[in-house]
Amino acid sequence: MAMNVNRTIQLEKCFLKDAARFRALAGTGCSPLSIRAWRDKLANLAQKGSEVYFAVCEGIDLGYVLVTNPFELTVWNIVYLSDSLFSEMPAACEVSHDGTADRAEPPTSDMLAAREVSRQLFRMDHKLYRADVYYSKQRKRQERGDDTARTMECSDDLLLFTGELEHSVFFSPELDDRQVAFISWDFGYIAVITNNRRDKIESIEFVRGHIAEYDVFIRKAAYFNGLVDNEGSVIPNICLEPTDHEPDILVKARQELARYLHHAHEPEIEYDFPHGTPFQQSVWKEVTKIPLGSIKTYSDLALLVEPDRKKAGRLARAVGQALSVNPLPILIPCHRVIGANRNLVGFAGGVDIKEYLLQMELWKVGLED
Repeated sequence: MAMNVNRTIQLEKCFLKDAARFRALAGTGCSPLSIRAWRDKLANLAQKGSEVYFAVCEGIDLGYVLVTNPFELTVWNIVYLSDSLFSEMPAACEVSHDGTADRAEPPTSDMLAAREVSRQLFRMDHKLYRADVYYSKQRKRQERGDDTARTMECSDDLLLFTGELEHSVFFSPELDDRQVAFISWDFGYIAVITNNRRDKIESIEFVRGHIAEYDVFIRKAAYFNGLVDNEGSVIPNICLEPTDHEPDILVKARQELARYLHHAHEPEIEYDFPHGTPFQQSVWKEVTKIPLGSIKTYSDLALLVEPDRKKAGRLARAVGQALSVNPLPILIPCHRVIGANRNLVGFAGGVDIKEYLLQMELWKVGLED
């Protein structure tokens, strides 16, 4: 059965009603059992907190995946892959854009299967951080013509195999569609996050203090990069070198933000304009027009969004609320907006960062590199 290399697998949850479908994949090598018996096996697995998924490519079942959580940890799963999953994986699964194809040694079909299954599990559960994936060495022995290879057997609990296993470990930050670069600076880290296509920047966050204050994506990436201590506090002053397969947009972002911070050059980085209400987007668009080294007040912005002075007078607070949820600070420079009395207020990253950026721009703007 030939398949194009650009097709990838999808995972579909196996329910009790799918017992016959499951038997067709899991029953090989087992003594014949009724559909009811296989339904009981699925129920027993579910009672133990395990889940079964079908690995499917274009409507064809390639194999199945057993996901267990023996320690009841929401961030960690142990995953078993059925041996049948590998027969079509080299053709059915492409190497995604996480840099695997750039490595010195090409990944094996086993590794491709384990990697792609892990990627799908991470997509389905955003809390999941680590997946330990096990799969049988049986097929490898048979390919080598090893007569000592054991016959596939059926376990009541695992429904997979009892032979020797291979083991691979994957972490969600390395397989996530979005990628993040942590840039060290005087206030912890500037976290620059790509979109799912990895061709534009989606958001920027200032990361410092306790990691619990940030969303799960940032938390996992910070832990993965060794930026968090045992108490959950962000460890400052760690300079992370870019990886060999870092997306081009993150390489450019590092360069442009360095130019901005050192020489007050307006960063030129492609980004996805944020989603928001029409009012929020109108505020953000006006903020992008504020020149480097300049400032406007919330009232100034309100007048730009609503030319009617009477109506604009009631919008200053709403302008501030729109700026507080700006996901792209620096690129959409909301730090250049200040209070009517010239007070530095209303910056999600912290007033000290707002003051620093404004002072840096005012002193360095126009200076040569």
